[in-house]
Amino acid sequence: MSEYRSAYNRERVDVLIARSRDSKSIRVIELCVEGKDDIEFYTKWTNSIQKDFSSTIFRVEKVENIVGTYSNIDKSVGMCGIVEQMAQQDNGKKDRVFIRDRDLLKDHELIRIDNLFYTDYPAIESYSFTKELFIKINEYAYLGRYKDIDTRYQYALNFLVSMYFMRIFNQGDGSTVKREVESLRKKYKSYFKDGHFTIMDCYSHSDNRIKDNVNNILDQAREGRIDTRQYIYSHDTEFILNFIFSTDKDLLKSIHCASQSGKYIVGWMLDRFISDGLWKKEKMFQSIKKYII
Repeated sequence: MSEYRSAYNRERVDVLIARSRDSKSIRVIELCVEGKDDIEFYTKWTNSIQKDFSSTIFRVEKVENIVGTYSNIDKSVGMCGIVEQMAQQDNGKKDRVFIRDRDLLKDHELIRIDNLFYTDYPAIESYSFTKELFIKINEYAYLGRYKDIDTRYQYALNFLVSMYFMRIFNQGDGSTVKREVESLRKKYKSYFKDGHFTIMDCYSHSDNRIKDNVNNILDQAREGRIDTRQYIYSHDTEFILNFIFSTDKDLLKSIHCASQSGKYIVGWMLDRFISDGLWKKEKMFQSIKKYII
């Protein structure tokens, strides 16, 4: 989109928003998000809450399409940083909401302004990574034929939490992260043999810092003291879901089921997260609803 067209569309939205301040008018609420997948996800979410806002029109906008209409934005900081700068310029505007992924940020690193919201977990893909939805995708796509679904869930969780701490400990060192990602992926693939997943020895060559942190997190999760989704990073979910559900070629052939891609499974689980109303349990979504009421 050209800068001129972007500015023109921004002016049209600003006019609608200005009109919405009249209590008798339709109110326009704009959600500004990072990327294409976010557009799809938050559009489905706003559609699901539309009945609670009968006099409201929701627009979900990709920030790169409107950043040209803001002044003094440092574009070198990446899309997440751009979202934060735009939110700061629009702070106080109740009809414009900015949402960005938490990624690897800790609570003390978040910018606290009213119109900026961070995902509760590293990314939107983290929300749906629950045992409940693992079981449902097995039933929906594979007729419930993966009888070891609990093991597969734990295996995936082990991998994802390991990846999270690998990224934490190598933050800022892109080449090391890339190398370690490939190493861990190959290593975890090697632990599937004869139709079974084995994770007993999966740390035999790993960084002890990763091993200790993963063991601590999974121990706390088994005791119900933490939610493991806060350690699930979006870039790793498609890979492990694709591997978990497409490795057993003989089983898939025997039940006449096609192998589904990790991207498809992530999308399906996110759809169910919204349609089943699981978002209602999450702080960010409730905070956004409260803000725009």
